[in-house]
Amino acid sequence: MNFERLFDILPYQLQKYPQQQALCMCQNGQIQSYTTRQCLDLIDRLSCGLLQQGIQKNDAVAILSSQNCPEWSFADFAIQQTGGITVPIHATASPDECRYIFNHAQIKWCFVNNKDLFTKIQQLQPQLPQLQAVFTFLPVNNATNWQQLLLPCTGPAQQTLQERKNEVLPQDVATIIYTSGTTGQPKGVVLTHYNIVSNIKSILPVLPVAQGNPVLSFLPLSHVFERTANYTCMAAGAGIYYSAITQTEHNMRLVKPCYFSAVPRVLERMFEEVERRAQGFTGFRKYLFKRALSIAEAYPFTGKPTWRYAINLYLARLLVLKHLKKAVGGRVKGIFLGAAALQPRLARIFTAAGIPVREGYGLTESAPVLAFNRFEPGGSLLGTVGIPIPGVEIKINPPDGEILARGPNIMKGYYLEPQLTAQTITPDGWLHTGDLGEWVNDKFLKITGRKKELFKITSGKYVAPQPIENQLRESAFVEHAMIIGDGQQFISALIAPAFGVLQNYCLANNLPVDTENTQNWLNHPAITALYRQLIENYNSTHANHHPIRKFLLLPHPLTPENGLLTPTLKVKREAVIQLYQPQIETLYQTGGKT
Repeated sequence: MNFERLFDILPYQLQKYPQQQALCMCQNGQIQSYTTRQCLDLIDRLSCGLLQQGIQKNDAVAILSSQNCPEWSFADFAIQQTGGITVPIHATASPDECRYIFNHAQIKWCFVNNKDLFTKIQQLQPQLPQLQAVFTFLPVNNATNWQQLLLPCTGPAQQTLQERKNEVLPQDVATIIYTSGTTGQPKGVVLTHYNIVSNIKSILPVLPVAQGNPVLSFLPLSHVFERTANYTCMAAGAGIYYSAITQTEHNMRLVKPCYFSAVPRVLERMFEEVERRAQGFTGFRKYLFKRALSIAEAYPFTGKPTWRYAINLYLARLLVLKHLKKAVGGRVKGIFLGAAALQPRLARIFTAAGIPVREGYGLTESAPVLAFNRFEPGGSLLGTVGIPIPGVEIKINPPDGEILARGPNIMKGYYLEPQLTAQTITPDGWLHTGDLGEWVNDKFLKITGRKKELFKITSGKYVAPQPIENQLRESAFVEHAMIIGDGQQFISALIAPAFGVLQNYCLANNLPVDTENTQNWLNHPAITALYRQLIENYNSTHANHHPIRKFLLLPHPLTPENGLLTPTLKVKREAVIQLYQPQIETLYQTGGKT
């Protein structure tokens, strides 16, 4: 048996390698598991319930969930089997965003996981004329629970479902994913079963995930990166263990995963916690920690290490780095990284600790993977996003160096946006990614910036902010950085401090901490000097690049909840500039901090 549609994946798993722990939920130290057979039975029964609700082919059904869970996948597959279209929506989406998506996609039914999201949609319901019903994953008063939809899938009901399944073709739309993006209104990316299945089949042969490997899933399934990773691991016969992102650290130790997907910020926080615990070290223990880190930071990503380095690394792992591996469960064979660039320093440290980290690259519009670093020797290169996957063509378009991609995974288009689709996909099928890149060693793709983020200063020179921001974020004291200066004489940095790290630093150095009035705290001369030194260090090591003349410390964290980050933790540039416009104007008028 093969799989041609997404809902064929679990039947494929059942025939090839049925799992006792196919989909599992980690909650409060307990694991609830479903076998492959149980999953399929529940999905069929839920499909029968949706058919009784009146779902027709191409009807849109939304899923909003504040955490991953088996029910998310049950609903997703059940919708697809009936010919419906799954529309995942980020739990952090604002009421205005939800209203826009529901009405734009003409959503008729909706699954939510908890009371808060049920209330959120219920309050919007008078403004959602197409919406017929809302179902919940968890028990909620006065709400229809998903289990109440379950119907016996036997006799005529089973026949009706089978007929509907047979009507669903690989070229049919499986999902519409609205990209929040860093600017403007959400765009509905239309992906067919064929788009995503082709991506899965391209990844499977070069992915080391094996039958029975436990895979932890905590990034939002509303994001195509985690969702396609889930599908791919199911097709490989792995067991998926769902976790709330707030319980990730605990569930790493509970599940002991072999693989998981992450964004760089997850790994940064893990390492910050290691550094925080190490701040109390003294004497020889402190020396050992620093020595182990220096060895890890020198990890040779390519080539064979010297015998001297190999001995030092063995001792560093034995005495110190093993604790980092224990923090992710102790048996991780690989981490799939996407959404943003990882600091090279952290890539070396994690890999030196025996935790291979592999960065990849893709877009929602490409379902999503275009390239990734392989796990086999010679298949990865630090600072790049890897090698194009089989079946995908990538070229660098002159004169600006934009990355263009073509393949069976490229979206059908933007929903109800033919003009925008025509601007994004050429007549011969090349997708304009909007990213800038270059080839390294004629094999590995390197991202050098974002086309629409390029800006020009008054000297006429163009500035690509992303590489500068990535450099600044290598400091543990920087949570987020944003480079500005469009139309100005020079560039400046907006810095969102890593408040936890900064607080520990202040306590260790007898400096005041004021988390109630962060602006006053950040204005303390010692803290200003700390960040000024960080800027000066950047300028001194990048003498041939644009120097950062001024900087502004932002008094509040950037989060998806306050609308300053996307759900994948990318900075929403326009939102940040709009919020801090008065301070930015003052920065350029009066000179600000330098």
